Amino acid sequence: MKKIAIALILISLISCHSYKKQMFAHGGKDEARINVMRDFINRYNKAKKQKAFEIWEEYENNDSLFVFCIRIHKNHHKFKQFDFPEGEHTTAFPSRYYIMDDVLFYWSDTTRAVSREVFNVMKKYDAVEITNDIIVPEPDYKNSYWYLICKNNLKKYKVIKKIWIKENEFPQLNFKCKNKI
Repeated sequence: MKKIAIALILISLISCHSYKKQMFAHGGKDEARINVMRDFINRYNKAKKQKAFEIWEEYENNDSLFVFCIRIHKNHHKFKQFDFPEGEHTTAFPSRYYIMDDVLFYWSDTTRAVSREVFNVMKKYDAVEITNDIIVPEPDYKNSYWYLICKNNLKKYKVIKKIWIKENEFPQLNFKCKNKI
């Protein structure tokens, strides 16, 4: 029995760190976003319970960091309402998504038009409900996870659980992050 318990502990320790080997070291915004999703799924148990998460990019003009925020949605029914903006380039409704380990991440990208495909995927993962209007769950800003990712080495990042972070209030990073050239 002790051997089985030790084996399970070793397997869990190895699997916890093996996901970091799959992370991108270099790339752009999309690779940084994938690293955030991979870390979030492996680091936080909520990702194992909940199947859909909103991911936002903030402070896009920062020279040295990509800044992403994952927002956990409340379980109770508090919604913001709007008309479905199919074909529009807007931040009012997600226009992109990525599924990793059966967990949906979705976000708004003004370079892509909102599509029925994104809506249908969100519906499959219970991230949107249909009533008289299309509605998206309101994020629980108290459970926001902020990722500060070095642009010149995507494996260097810091995670902060906080409602909001202003760009001039970023915490001290335990790594040096030079401007991307």
